[in-house]
Amino acid sequence: MASLQGLLVGLSILALEGVVLRRKRVCLMLPSMLVYGIAFYMNVSAPGNDVRGAIYRDCGMTTDVVSAVLNSFLEAFRYMKTFNWQMTLAVMVLLGPIMWRIVKNSKCRFRFPGILLAWSICLYATGFTSSLYVTGAVALARVVNAIKITYQILLVVNEIYWLGWICKKLEQRKNREETGTDSKSVPFVFFVAMGMLMLGIFAMDSRKEENYSSWAAYHYVHTGEANEFHRQYEERVEAIKNGGDVVRVEPYVFRPWILATVDLSDDPNDEGNAAMAKWYNKQAIICTHQETDEAKN
Repeated sequence: MASLQGLLVGLSILALEGVVLRRKRVCLMLPSMLVYGIAFYMNVSAPGNDVRGAIYRDCGMTTDVVSAVLNSFLEAFRYMKTFNWQMTLAVMVLLGPIMWRIVKNSKCRFRFPGILLAWSICLYATGFTSSLYVTGAVALARVVNAIKITYQILLVVNEIYWLGWICKKLEQRKNREETGTDSKSVPFVFFVAMGMLMLGIFAMDSRKEENYSSWAAYHYVHTGEANEFHRQYEERVEAIKNGGDVVRVEPYVFRPWILATVDLSDDPNDEGNAAMAKWYNKQAIICTHQETDEAKN
């Protein structure tokens, strides 16, 4: 995936420097791109790829090159809904005023933003191509995470470029009072939009305690769960200190996730259990659920 994206970026730079800007120094990049192209071919045609690809071909999961490329764009648009979650949009609005200040003082003309957008979509889609070609699907979480990072970087780059294009277009107009593009009013609009978006996201979010640590702190203190967790924690520490070599403790009834993401296990060899047993110089610590009256009956 990374090698394919690197090839696309390299060829794009060659086209920009040589064809659009007509700079002769682009010739200095040709040897390195030639080496990169040879290395890319050796990577794709490596025997290991054929062995792994044969496994998927026997299962009928692989696809041809053309189908892999076309399906990459379909997968790219399908995953946009997953990647464009609420906080991504909120951060984009939050960065808007800062980006506006930067592009306003920039000497770049920010021409042809549509070309950058089209190129970004192609680069983003290449992240799906290799997996679709070899396995016929995008199933690995590590691949999706890498694609998500690429998408978010391109999202920020396009936001900067489009804001720069808008800013330069507005500067070309002679009468700023009529267009309402005074330098003081633009940041104000951004901050108003940001505030409204933040409030809307917070109001619609059904998992506030998991997505906002400040709200989670207020929630757990206000409901008393934090205090109950502290009480249970002290009782557990006393039970461990005063217990024998093998200590059995009860699980937490209240466990705020910002204070304790996981609890101990009933397996003394579990990593958390073993680490705590070592800390308190115990042979083993086991966390077991107490039987209820209904279970006993």
